Amino acid sequence: VPDLAPELLEAAIRGFEDSRRQESMIPRGRIESDAGELLRRNGQDRRAIDFLRRAVELSPNLYDAQYTLGVVSYQLGHYQEAMRHLQEAVRCLSWSPDPHVYMGFAQSALGNPKGAIEQFRQAREKDARGVRYFHLLGEALEKAGQVKEAERQFVAAAKLNPKRTDAWASLLGFYTRHRELRPLADVCSNLELMAPDETAYREQCASLGLEMP
Repeated sequence: VPDLAPELLEAAIRGFEDSRRQESMIPRGRIESDAGELLRRNGQDRRAIDFLRRAVELSPNLYDAQYTLGVVSYQLGHYQEAMRHLQEAVRCLSWSPDPHVYMGFAQSALGNPKGAIEQFRQAREKDARGVRYFHLLGEALEKAGQVKEAERQFVAAAKLNPKRTDAWASLLGFYTRHRELRPLADVCSNLELMAPDETAYREQCASLGLEMP
């Protein structure tokens, strides 16, 4: 539960600590993992990491523990540790795209754009319709100067999710950055049909010399 009142959070953590000292049907690794996740959700990454490290020691095959420890390690700037645990998360749950997202972030932070692109590509391949994964891959490709391949990702996100205004808005942003006026006209028309009351899109298109119908 995010944004838990401090006194309730501390009571919950004491409850986790008490439960791990008692006989229980719930594995200790799960208890440590849940406590770490609760702390992470409430912005206490530094406290969370000790619980999560104990969790993976006790239950190395627990996806939640490996994934959350990877995320927290990334947030704290421990990029190599993040990569190790996110790779373990993939081993535990091979079809999940989410570990690849944070491995992509870690690779970017380590100054490895090719590695980031590969991780975002794997995330997109594991969820072939998820707008977020197309956009992350597109943004990484764009930063690497692979503009045409980046365009394909933004276009695919919009075409596969034709009713998602965020997909079309991101495509609008891409074409705006690259001053591609011909495809911009179609994107502006689509956004007008989907969100006629959204003035920001109208103003953005007008600033480019395009009138939305």
